[in-house]
Amino acid sequence: MKKYFYCLVIALVCSMAMFVSCTDGDEDVKIAKPGIYYGETVIETMKKAPSQNTNLNKISANDANLPRGLVPSNNDFDLIYDPDYIYLHVVGSDDCVRIPLYIQECTAHDNCKCFRYRIVVMEDGSAVVTPMLEDGTLTSSSLTIPAGGECYYSSVDNSIMELPNEKVSVSDNITYYEREDNFNKEIYRSADNFSVYELTTDTDMLIMNRTVACFNLTGLFYDGDKMKQNPYGGFITMTDQEFANVMGSAPSKWYIKIYIGGDCFTNKYDIGLQKSVGEFEGGYYSNSGGFQPFGQLYYGYGTHYFQSYGYYTGFGENLFSPVAGDEIVDVYILIKHWEGDGAPTAEWLASDADALYTRVNITGNIYPVNNCFYILGLLMDIKQFKIAWDEAKNDLSKLPARNRENLRYFTIPDAKVVCETY
Repeated sequence: MKKYFYCLVIALVCSMAMFVSCTDGDEDVKIAKPGIYYGETVIETMKKAPSQNTNLNKISANDANLPRGLVPSNNDFDLIYDPDYIYLHVVGSDDCVRIPLYIQECTAHDNCKCFRYRIVVMEDGSAVVTPMLEDGTLTSSSLTIPAGGECYYSSVDNSIMELPNEKVSVSDNITYYEREDNFNKEIYRSADNFSVYELTTDTDMLIMNRTVACFNLTGLFYDGDKMKQNPYGGFITMTDQEFANVMGSAPSKWYIKIYIGGDCFTNKYDIGLQKSVGEFEGGYYSNSGGFQPFGQLYYGYGTHYFQSYGYYTGFGENLFSPVAGDEIVDVYILIKHWEGDGAPTAEWLASDADALYTRVNITGNIYPVNNCFYILGLLMDIKQFKIAWDEAKNDLSKLPARNRENLRYFTIPDAKVVCETY
């Protein structure tokens, strides 16, 4: 479901503004005259939004610039600017100022978040922005924007997002990322940069985007025979006993881990410049918690609705991460079987050894972009998986291209790729 998140900016100019225009080649550079200006910004969310799901292959550049958030159904972003403050940054600098927000009754919507500021334009073209409280009181902090400089808004006080070194590891020439709360979180950034002139005039609309993408991952097993009996849609169910009849043990004995990564991921991202500046790009995250026991899931795919076993990202387990560049995303699914008594050991759950793995064949040139919500994974015929498991179980010649010890590769002929964006 595509959603649009608009921030309406209303500049209340308390002194009469006069502006000049300088011509540089074919471009006009508008410069604010020295003086004092006041602005009030209303952040207003739009309630109505298109409801059509867009396939990942069909997303356009314009769609990618529309903002998002998390909804109760856990399959999309919401339309709310959550923080109680906003930061104004100078592009290319660590300089910023925190601006408090307040609630104002709106004619169209309730609980609009707002902020106020004073901007003093100097003779040399630089400017000083000072946040204001709701009652017009100036705060003690301010931000200086150099002459010719630009600024942007964000929800954090730093211009660089970076995974700590201890959260990055390299093994067999593969980079692995471990999630970190201050990096893998929802972060907002204004869609545009602003000149001093633009801060002193009516800007009509300020669009706040997420500067991260969000990913849900899934790996689900279904009864292929039942699906063949209902080729045009309907409910495809599987009981615990039906699963055990095929696989030889209950779903709780089977565990799944999903890796997502590729060259579009980075360990360090410049929010101001909106690009990767990492030295360990192309890493992989795993689903939260590593290997997880199969759970009972409900998942809709086309005209079919599955009730079966596997994994789907739960609330609080969503992966937020900045992505950068026209690079593809990779998803790998790993399956392990616990044959011991009781629960698996922590060491067994942490290790990929002896797992079967497959790469999700996401067709087309899929380049994830920030500000979008993705669901990626695979739906697998359980009987075809059982054949693959038995064939690979004792065949050590099926070592993976990823060169992990005792990791065996499998494919399933009728596997269905899950590849959605919202």
